[in-house]
Amino acid sequence: MRRYLAAALVISFSLTARAAFACGAWIPDSDGYPGTAFAEGPNQVSVFTASEQGYSWDRIQGPSWTRTHVLDIAGQLQGNIETDPRVDTAIANQNGSVVVITSSGIHVLKDSKELSTSIYGAALDSKLHWQVVTYVADSKRMALFSETSPGQFTEISTIDADCGTPTMLDVVVEPDDTLVSRCADQAVIVGARGQLELSTLPAPAVGLGKSSQGTSIFFGRNVGSDDLLRMGRSASSWAVDGTIPADGISTQWIIPVSESSIVVKSSQGFIARTFQEGAWRTSSALDGSTSVSSAFGAPAQVLTGQYELTLYASQSGGWTATDLGPLGVAPQIAPKRPTGGCQHSTGATLAPLLALALVLVRRRAQRVNR
Repeated sequence: MRRYLAAALVISFSLTARAAFACGAWIPDSDGYPGTAFAEGPNQVSVFTASEQGYSWDRIQGPSWTRTHVLDIAGQLQGNIETDPRVDTAIANQNGSVVVITSSGIHVLKDSKELSTSIYGAALDSKLHWQVVTYVADSKRMALFSETSPGQFTEISTIDADCGTPTMLDVVVEPDDTLVSRCADQAVIVGARGQLELSTLPAPAVGLGKSSQGTSIFFGRNVGSDDLLRMGRSASSWAVDGTIPADGISTQWIIPVSESSIVVKSSQGFIARTFQEGAWRTSSALDGSTSVSSAFGAPAQVLTGQYELTLYASQSGGWTATDLGPLGVAPQIAPKRPTGGCQHSTGATLAPLLALALVLVRRRAQRVNR
């Protein structure tokens, strides 16, 4: 009986293979080309729309949300991109090196081992020069690079520091050109002589942002509870200047927007927390599977999407959605057959052939048993 069962399997397999490709071989799924977008300020979004050739860098200005083209960028970029609405240059990562993007193309900032990394942060100073802080995880080393003239960068300072496993660095340049960054749960500040220095915070930091006055503001965990602490400047150090009650939310990480607005990632999804009328208000949760790239405003508005850009605005505790247009080339969702006039389906063809195989095997088995 085993021989007949094996014969049936062989026949059904050969019929299955022929039936499966009767109309041509399956075309595999194609890779997509996701783009990225982030807020540059209130009602202004910088968009890097991906294509097979590279990116189109555009800016979208609210409330009409019309696009203005900035640059075409050849080739693919990795990780985060830093821009500033005051200039048409950007800092990014390409092929494992930190690069500057200008109208003349993409150029490595400087020939330095500290720039052979994808972990960096950048901000523009008052003279419209980029200040770039990098971190090399293997050597646990931070470095500061300053743009001394358009497109020309000088290594200013390095420091040994264990920042854990960050994917990017937060950087704020304050109105007086003081640079502040974050290494794990500590603050990093550029001292009077341009040297990177580690600075202890009152609580372990989970995010760094810029206040409405342009100064640095940290958010940290209140040890022993799920509350968050807001920490601001106090002379040459830092002090807690506010507490954000947990409100039943266990925070995984946050996107700081200002001293009165943050977006919290929790197990339920993204939640806007806004300081209004003397208390922190909590929005409903945006779908937990939604990928948020940036936030702005109070109450917060968030940008989502890889292939289609959507703006979600927190209003009256809920969320409203606005489609801001394409962000990249989406992958082919399902494989397609080559066109060739084939009308029948695989299942319809396969069923009678399998039935015929079983009938033939059964008849042969009956003849042998006689």
